Amino acid sequence: MQGVPEKMIGSLHLRKYSPYQFFKEQQMIQSRYRDYYHVKAPLILSLVNNHEEVICFINEIKAHLERKHKVFVVLSNVVTLTDDAIVVLLSSMIRFRENHIDFNGNYPKSKKAAEKLEKSGFFDYLYKNGADALSVKSMNSSIYTHGYKRADAAFASRMIEASSKVIWGESRRCPGVQNTFTELMANTYKHASGGVEGEHHWWVSMTKDYEHKKVVFGFVDYGVGIFRSLKNKSPDDKLYGGLQKLLQKFPLADNNAKMMKLILEGELHKTATLQSNRGRGLPYIHSCQKDNSIDSLVIISNNVYADVKNGEYKLLDNEFIGTFVTWEMNSTIFNL
Repeated sequence: MQGVPEKMIGSLHLRKYSPYQFFKEQQMIQSRYRDYYHVKAPLILSLVNNHEEVICFINEIKAHLERKHKVFVVLSNVVTLTDDAIVVLLSSMIRFRENHIDFNGNYPKSKKAAEKLEKSGFFDYLYKNGADALSVKSMNSSIYTHGYKRADAAFASRMIEASSKVIWGESRRCPGVQNTFTELMANTYKHASGGVEGEHHWWVSMTKDYEHKKVVFGFVDYGVGIFRSLKNKSPDDKLYGGLQKLLQKFPLADNNAKMMKLILEGELHKTATLQSNRGRGLPYIHSCQKDNSIDSLVIISNNVYADVKNGEYKLLDNEFIGTFVTWEMNSTIFNL
């Protein structure tokens, strides 16, 4: 309103935000996109803080994709928006573009949420040519989103270098963060949904918190998820039948939440292969959290939510088809 006479501000605000104006806008959307399926986002669009509703929202979008339905994503009522949800939504909507299925949507009415969505690079990335395009934002941005099909250690190093300047004001090495990235990228590359290496993408968000001197990473592997992947192992795979063997050894681990804890502790590898194999995969990431090389590790995969740091493992009502991992880099973790 800079430069607008004070007596005009009230009428301008009323015309823009009045119930009548909002009603007209909704009518226009319904009319223009009447042959689209309208998918409404929850008020709190955060996978970590509102996982059940967000997973349900993402699954509804995915269901329309599978049926080749055009969708209109309704974000207007979103009041809280976090970077982990942005990158999960982005990884979903890219699939519509790749399959040449029409889609559209609107902005949150919340100014803060709308600005966050805009600055994230969500739209730039969504409309770039090719899903393997380079990042639309520099490492100095508040969020970094990226989709790629292979492990990229150099990419992880650049993210860590940019993050360390937020925390310590200088470049530092964080081996635990680096290796966590490497393991997650490698898992996505090796455990593609169709059994073909490199078949689908991984996605990353990076949120810098200058006030608290920390950086939060979110990693999305939009494959089939940990438990579906284990169940789909071929007979020649060393982990074939691993879940059944694990249940025989630990009969009280009668659901996926309990299984997740055992998997992170390395029991799956020890049971299925008779080797500890703690230097690779999820057990290694778990060890990084235990020895303070990363902080605040949370994993969501299939029907399991695991807050590893706080020892909370629980079953979800809605299944997330894929794997989401978030962790924190701050001044307390091991660094060089």
